[in-house]
Amino acid sequence: MKEQDTTLTLKEIELLCSQYLNCRLSVLEEAELEYVLGTVAYTSPIIDDTRLLMGLATASASKQPAARLQPAESKPKRSWKMRYLLEGAAALTLLLGVGFSLTTPHNSEEEVYIAYSDGKKLDATQSRLQAEEDMKRAEEMMAYVSNLEAREQQKITKLINLTQSQQ
Repeated sequence: MKEQDTTLTLKEIELLCSQYLNCRLSVLEEAELEYVLGTVAYTSPIIDDTRLLMGLATASASKQPAARLQPAESKPKRSWKMRYLLEGAAALTLLLGVGFSLTTPHNSEEEVYIAYSDGKKLDATQSRLQAEEDMKRAEEMMAYVSNLEAREQQKITKLINLTQSQQ
């Protein structure tokens, strides 16, 4: 069977970077994008920002030829509940990462915020406001989950006590 090689264009890579920044790629697709960004010499603001977020060197440091990827195999569709659960987990992970970076002391006096909305980079003020809003929402969600966990623990304890009293 003959395999088809596909060379990605600058626009296609920028589209993938935009989808990565909006948490629209699967884990496999993110790994493939990381590989591509590590091997292509393309450079643009969105590609460079994505490389920075992935912890990759800049394209100017890489002298390797453009990557060739095989078409992704079709994957089974996830239920909407699983999709929202995974998106929520990804968002929470991102927010916790931002939270830890905000609470970690830095040497510089000014904090740097980078945020994207609909694939477009926000300015510093909008980025800071977005990060603060996301942190507030994350804290509210963690408080809700903690409360829910406490209620479930009370139900379990009550059930155990009831079962032991009947024996």
